[in-house]
Amino acid sequence: MKKKYYIIGFFILIALVSSVIIFTTRSSGVCVVNGSCSTVQNSKYSQIFGIDTSLFGIFSFSILLMLIIFSLKVPIRFNKKILDFMIFTGGIIALYFILLQFFILQAYCFYCLIADFSMLIAFGINFLDKKIILFGNGKKNSTGSRSDNLS
Repeated sequence: MKKKYYIIGFFILIALVSSVIIFTTRSSGVCVVNGSCSTVQNSKYSQIFGIDTSLFGIFSFSILLMLIIFSLKVPIRFNKKILDFMIFTGGIIALYFILLQFFILQAYCFYCLIADFSMLIAFGINFLDKKIILFGNGKKNSTGSRSDNLS
C-alpha cells in the first residue's frame, strides 16, 4: 500500500520540519503558545545524555523519511519491518512527550506538539493498516496476497 507510506512520509516530514524549527530557534522564543515553550525546552526532559531531544528528532525523522523513500523505490519486506518498528517506537516516544507536557510540565511547546502529534498520526495510520490486515478487511488480489508492494 504505497499510498499509506506517502501519507506517513508527509507527517514525518512535518515532524522533521518542526524539529528543525525547535532546534534552530531554541533561544529566539519563536514558540509562544501561552509563553511556556521555553519552560518545555529548558526542562530537564529536553535533553537525553546532554543532547537536545530536538536533535534526536531531526536525526530520527530524517532516517525514517529516507527509509520510507527507499522502501517506496525498493519494496523489500525487511524494510517494512524496520519501518514498522521505527514508527511504533516513534509513536510511543511521541505519546510520552505529549503526556509529559500535559501532566508533568503543564507547559506546552507548539512545535513540539506538532512534531509529536504528527508522529502519533503516522503511528495511527500504520496501526490502522495493521488492524485491517489482522481482521481480514485488506484488499487481496487473485493470488490471495495483499495487493501492496510493501507487504
